[in-house]
Amino acid sequence: VESMEFDIRIVPKDITSHIWSADVSDTKVKAGEKIGIDVVIESVRTQKKKYRVDIEIPKDLNPGRYDLTLCGSRDYEQFLLKAVPYRFIGETLPDLIDALRDTLQVKRDKLYCYLVLPSGGITLEKAELPYLPATKMLIFQSSTRPMKTQLYPHWIEKNLQTGTVVINKKTIRITVEK
Repeated sequence: VESMEFDIRIVPKDITSHIWSADVSDTKVKAGEKIGIDVVIESVRTQKKKYRVDIEIPKDLNPGRYDLTLCGSRDYEQFLLKAVPYRFIGETLPDLIDALRDTLQVKRDKLYCYLVLPSGGITLEKAELPYLPATKMLIFQSSTRPMKTQLYPHWIEKNLQTGTVVINKKTIRITVEK
């Protein structure tokens, strides 16, 4: 190949949007029930679009208050960086490729909805042991072990294809009752 020729046309199109409203069917639910969230997204040049997200509360979830967050890709990436930072750190070439793959899995044109649950289990460096009993976790969390450990974060997530880049987030506090 001696040369290549391309014709490129760049069209200015604003695809940013923001969450205009988020209404939850009920902020007080019981474990095992579903929560319905009606989300209205407003774009700069288009009308408001309505989406519905349904999240099922785990049957074994303890009563208490939990945060349900609706956001775009940037806020979702920030959540992942805080919750599971080890997924985005590469110390070897295969680790670096996995970290890059995890970063690219977050699509810009989706609306993300996640419910943060209590932590349980443990991570040892990059090994995830999400359901390890507390008695066994104490052994791994010993100060004599050179491995990095942290509690394993649990959350439930759903995402919706919107075709726009959502630039804000809304957090709704829900209460799980007995």
